[in-house]
Amino acid sequence: VLQGDVSIVLRPLLDVKPIFGGAQIFFLDVPIVDYDFAVSKGNVAAEAMTTVVKSSLRKALRNEIQNMLVIPNRLLLQMRLPDKVERTLDWGAITHPMPEGVLRVRVVEGRDLVGSDVALFGNATSDPYCVVMIGAQVLQTTTVVRNNNPVWPESENHDFLFYCMRQQFRIEVYDEDMLTADDFLGRTTKLTIREVLEQCDTTDGKHFTGWFYLDLDGVDGGSAMEGRSRIFIELQVFALNAQAPGAADQTPTTRARTPPNLDQEESADSSPACDPGRLATLGAMFSARCGSAAPQVVAPAPGRVGVRRPNIGVLVVMVHGVRGLPVASLAGMRVEME
Repeated sequence: VLQGDVSIVLRPLLDVKPIFGGAQIFFLDVPIVDYDFAVSKGNVAAEAMTTVVKSSLRKALRNEIQNMLVIPNRLLLQMRLPDKVERTLDWGAITHPMPEGVLRVRVVEGRDLVGSDVALFGNATSDPYCVVMIGAQVLQTTTVVRNNNPVWPESENHDFLFYCMRQQFRIEVYDEDMLTADDFLGRTTKLTIREVLEQCDTTDGKHFTGWFYLDLDGVDGGSAMEGRSRIFIELQVFALNAQAPGAADQTPTTRARTPPNLDQEESADSSPACDPGRLATLGAMFSARCGSAAPQVVAPAPGRVGVRRPNIGVLVVMVHGVRGLPVASLAGMRVEME
């Protein structure tokens, strides 16, 4: 079983047959991969070996799919086109489109996390750390030792390139162990970037902040902390603009109060500072991942924030809840024309 949300993007649109130049296929989030082996009943050794092999193979398959098909990675199917049309297309820009923006994430603190390590005196504690995931990008916080109400360092920010506000945003919490596998302490509910921002408040018109309760399904001893375990996060959004020349040292702007709509220009009240060195690092990340020139991070005109996009026609077909292969039906569709 392969279950997940698939995007099929037909681009660029052409004014001659075959109408579009190619198809991009990618998952918005790491899909669920599962399968079963046929094992003779009563064969204890075979059943035990099957469990180990199944777990290892599932992990290997998930990693391969993540590295190949989870955004920003994608599969390109190129149409056979006339030579005069082929010469006019920039396949590098088509295969590796510029990100819509940068999402800066800081996990500030946790409250009432499950204690996973038994103590001789006092209540059980944990050594918690968080894993933040957006598409194929995964970043981890530092570990706070023996604390069920951890506070992470103020300087610990994590920057993610995002390509679509519908990308999934997830945070999982673990207890770090030295000799055994790390214990799972819960995860945030499955939300898109837009939904996360909609649930946040703003403290000063520059940052989005909010508490998010953890789903404790599968956590040992989690029933006692259900509805109590939570984490506090701080978010900041920067729009990317690849078309304004010579502005790499300018300050990007963010919106406050409501999530930024990167599909159109909207007003902004302030321009928070952003370290140019960090933005240069993001440009290097993009260049290394995509094999093309890094986009420039710039500030739009005063009082405006937005992303200028290249004038390339795009047809997007959304496939929701794919179960099994090959894909037999399209449960949903979204068409975007530029």
